[in-house]
Amino acid sequence: MLEGVRGYITAFAQGVTLGIKEGGMMRKISLIAAVALGLTVPLFAQQGYFEIIQGATKVAVTPFAGAKSAEEFYDYDSGQSRSRNPLGEANTAVLFLYREPAGQLYLFFILGKAEAGTGGNARFTIKNIPIGADFVLRDDSFYFPLFPELNDTYTPANGDYQVLWTWTDGRTDGGVFGPLGEEFELIVVPEALSGVQRIVFKHGAIDRPNRVELNTIDPIVIKGMRNQPPVARLVASPPP
Repeated sequence: MLEGVRGYITAFAQGVTLGIKEGGMMRKISLIAAVALGLTVPLFAQQGYFEIIQGATKVAVTPFAGAKSAEEFYDYDSGQSRSRNPLGEANTAVLFLYREPAGQLYLFFILGKAEAGTGGNARFTIKNIPIGADFVLRDDSFYFPLFPELNDTYTPANGDYQVLWTWTDGRTDGGVFGPLGEEFELIVVPEALSGVQRIVFKHGAIDRPNRVELNTIDPIVIKGMRNQPPVARLVASPPP
């Protein structure tokens, strides 16, 4: 039935073209043919589908992707106890997903911004942890014997992870958590925040990120799936 059927399906909003590979050649199937065959055309194509949920807020997000490893992208300056990643914001907890060149996916926490804002402390609990996920980078992983109040704590507890971060003026705290895999449903619970006025989840393009404003009280669900649940079922009239 596909023989002799040629054309293009172009979803202009996303710039997506549907192709079917047959006999080693890429055959382009027209919108009419796709509908006639009962094919379902996704609204857009991406590697996995991800959502952020907090209360009534539910937003589809796209992880950042870059040429650096997760540790390099965090850009931790151990001499100054801070991340130099430009996505950080003063007096804000910034969260985002980042995909490495090799395909591994990580969750970033950046609290505060280098050379801006006041210090603070933040306690979070991370639930529903994927097998093998852990903090591969810890902002301030060393111990301050003379200033124990500045020491961060990472405490596994009953399958969860309780984290306490503390930072001073013009510094940051946080870390990189993962790898997460493609199917997960992390729950990040803010429990006690000082010096954090807002929580923001960033996504999309690194140089012009989108932002999801979240409250500082309710649990945050970060969900990853292999496939996009919502799809568009296209209907078209046959050609004259």
